[in-house]
Order: sequence, then structure tokens, then C-alpha cells
Amino acid sequence: MAYVVGATKSIMAKELDTARQDLEASLKANEDLTRCLKEVLMNAEDEREKYATALTKAQNDNCLLQRSNDDLRLDLHRATGKNKDLVKERETLLSEKDALMDDHEKLMVENKFMDGEICNEHLLGFEKGIAQCHYFLRV
Repeated sequence: MAYVVGATKSIMAKELDTARQDLEASLKANEDLTRCLKEVLMNAEDEREKYATALTKAQNDNCLLQRSNDDLRLDLHRATGKNKDLVKERETLLSEKDALMDDHEKLMVENKFMDGEICNEHLLGFEKGIAQCHYFLRV
């Protein structure tokens, strides 16, 4: 029986040693996995912070772009109104120009007519003067 107890003891010691080695290997593997998990969690936290920063920057950029877009729309609205006013003023000025051109043409025609009338009046005046000279010379 001592032999059986000794053999059982050595088998149990081997099993215990094997179990201890398995436990140590499991603990080491657990430590490695825990360390890897910590690294993964730290990397994930770093990435989350990077993405949060990028999101904040993108939101700020979006606000700036929206403000710029609103300013440009307002400028466009103002420019459109000003353009309409300028088109109206242009149309008014063109109609005034056309009226002035018509008046100019009428005055040019009248001027030509008056030019002929003035020449006729001068000619008639000279003829009267010459007729008076002849009359006084005869008398």
C-alpha cells in the first residue's frame, strides 16, 4: 500500500506540477491579454479623442462656412436689388438719350431751315440797301 500511496503521490505531484505550470501559463497569458486590452483601450481612447477633436473642428468649420454662405446670399440679394435699380436707371437714361437725339435732329432741321431764312433775310436786306442806294443816286 505504501507503494500505491507513493505512486499516487508521485502521480499527484506530477499532476499538481502540471496544473501549476498550466496555471502559470494561464496567468501569463492573462497578463499578456490584460496588457493588450489596456493598449487597445488606450488606443481606442486616443482615437476617440482625435475623432472628437476632428468633429469639433468640422463643426466649427461648418459654422464658419454657413456664416460665409449667409453673408454671400445677403450680398447677392443686395447686388440683385442694386442691379435692378441700375437697369431701371439705364432704361430711363436711354429713353432720355433717345428724346434728346430726337430733339437734336429736330433742332438740326430747324437750324438748316433758319440758316436758309437768315441768308434770305440778309440777301433781302442787301437788296433793299442797294435799291435805296440806287434811289438816292437817282434823286
